[in-house]
Amino acid sequence: MVKFAKGQLKQKIFLILALLGFLNLTATGIVKPLLEAVQGPGLDTSDTPAMVQTPNPLASQEQGYGLVLEREPTNTTALRGLVDVRVESGNIAGAIAALDRLMAVTPEDETLATERANLVQQLPQDSENLAPNTPETPATQP
Repeated sequence: MVKFAKGQLKQKIFLILALLGFLNLTATGIVKPLLEAVQGPGLDTSDTPAMVQTPNPLASQEQGYGLVLEREPTNTTALRGLVDVRVESGNIAGAIAALDRLMAVTPEDETLATERANLVQQLPQDSENLAPNTPETPATQP
């Protein structure tokens, strides 16, 4: 049997255990992604119960902007994105509502009033109840 100097046996055992641990971590890091690639990614929705699966990408974007606006109601980027997504999906009344919120947050942006007037013109004739908020229309006085 091989004789080791005092303390060398402990060092060799520790070195072997450390090497085995390193190889284990490395193998796990390599094998796990390979197995996932072969099996396909699993759909894990356990950590996102509030998120509802939506097949439409525009609906997903709208939902994402809505979640941001729940946390930050004055986020101008999210409001602008919500307006754009609603216009693209054909929800003109919803786009006008989001645009009104954006106008309240950024009153200095004069282009928003023009954009709102253009959206109101795109509304069907029976939805003209949103028109009184346009800057060109005088407010009714009591």
